[in-house]
Amino acid sequence: MKDKFILIKNDFYDIPAIFSSCDNSDLALIMVHGTGSDKHEVNNSYDVIANKLLEYNISSLRFDFCGNGDSKESSLLYDFSNAESDILKCYEYLKEKGYKKICLLGWSQGGSMVMYTSGKNKELFDKVITLAGATSLKGLFNETNLKLIEEKGFLQLDFTWRNPLKYSMQWINDVLNIDILEIFKSFDKKVLVIHGKKDTVVPFEVALNIVSNQENAKLLSIEDGDHIFNVFTNYNLILEISHEIGKFLNE
Repeated sequence: MKDKFILIKNDFYDIPAIFSSCDNSDLALIMVHGTGSDKHEVNNSYDVIANKLLEYNISSLRFDFCGNGDSKESSLLYDFSNAESDILKCYEYLKEKGYKKICLLGWSQGGSMVMYTSGKNKELFDKVITLAGATSLKGLFNETNLKLIEEKGFLQLDFTWRNPLKYSMQWINDVLNIDILEIFKSFDKKVLVIHGKKDTVVPFEVALNIVSNQENAKLLSIEDGDHIFNVFTNYNLILEISHEIGKFLNE
């Protein structure tokens, strides 16, 4: 596996990323992480997927949003516009490397940002994949506590596996006012929606809504999959999913 740690410049800060490259490949996948995670994703699942995709002659680029992984910036910088900007900088990096087809994959909130970005920039991306993708992020905060959040000026999310994340009022306003599904509807190319039927974080019905919203979407339902596709038990489902992703991207 040809993994290379890189820094991609975005305005005044660097985006830490890992570029996994194939020789003589013109197809690359940008992998976008979810809430409280990083470029490796939960239990290194993105590393597993990237490694498997090399067998399909598919290069990949996975990166850290502000405040996550190796990022030196505050998570308060992160909002919908900032996420889109990071993804587009990764796109530009791959274009400069000569890749002709660039696709997007996003897990959970990463899926939200992939749908948002591809909907706004449909001419740039060849295909889109969501893994347990969320169409609304309102579940990350209690709207009845908005007044308290506004007084503090940010939302703090606490985790058992990492330091807390602070989300800005701009992010909250984005969540409340941006219709991700409506924006994503303008992306008229092929979409693969992957979702576990035992997902209790983003219900399976969300996947059905995404598929019914798109012209060219198909659903891969994972019968025994939860929100993280059981990766703390084994990688069986992630390897199965990697195989399906490889086939889909090479269609």
